[in-house]
Amino acid sequence: MVIVFAALLLIAALVAAYRVSSGKTRKRKLIIWGITLMVPVSPLASWMISLLYADFVAHDGFAGIALLLLLIPLFCLAGLIVLLTGIFHKKETGTV
Repeated sequence: MVIVFAALLLIAALVAAYRVSSGKTRKRKLIIWGITLMVPVSPLASWMISLLYADFVAHDGFAGIALLLLLIPLFCLAGLIVLLTGIFHKKETGTV
């Protein structure tokens, strides 16, 4: 039941980020999605993936914790790359 609540919370965060970023410039979209990846998506998705792995595949809680410790920095790094890409994105010019 808890994993269903976490999945709903993750979906709500993704929908909120999509609605906030629609109609914005590419730079703003990258910043919004970078923050979204780092703050709500990273812990929730990592926790859900590691919990499912520990329960169904490994049958060991320590394997789930190890996977959690690997996935959170990985997702945060992906979000940081998207955020920094948005921050340092130069304005596009129309001339070729």
